[in-house]
Amino acid sequence: MFDPNVFMHTEQPANVGNQTDMVGPDEGEYTVMATEFKPRQVQRKDGTTTVVLDFILSIIDTDGRVKAVTGMDENKVTYTVWPDWHPDNPTIFDGGTNKNLWLGRMKEAIKFPLHQPFKLADFLGKPFVAELKKTISADQKVFTNVARIRAL
Repeated sequence: MFDPNVFMHTEQPANVGNQTDMVGPDEGEYTVMATEFKPRQVQRKDGTTTVVLDFILSIIDTDGRVKAVTGMDENKVTYTVWPDWHPDNPTIFDGGTNKNLWLGRMKEAIKFPLHQPFKLADFLGKPFVAELKKTISADQKVFTNVARIRAL
């Protein structure tokens, strides 16, 4: 039986709890699929607000190369997109020239017909390729980002 008092006073090894940064997969191309998306409201530098979309991409690690690096069975990366919203309806994407290029790329990646109505849910569960790149923040933290996507 678990005793919280004993647990609280049990000495842990010196090598536990020393890592402060997440180790992500190596740079390169991976087969992924969007398993969920999370809209969130953010403030722009000019003080206005907008909604961005975070697609949570699960890495399909059939050969175990990602787990060998991260030590995790499930590996995910976030693909954040900044939609252009229709000026008259903030729940519809703007279909104008040079608007929502990410959307066309996502449709191509999952082989969804380009000129057909869709829902964001249509993007979930379909495999495609994501190229991952590392970036280093001002405080020297390493982040894994989605640089490009394409069809399998």
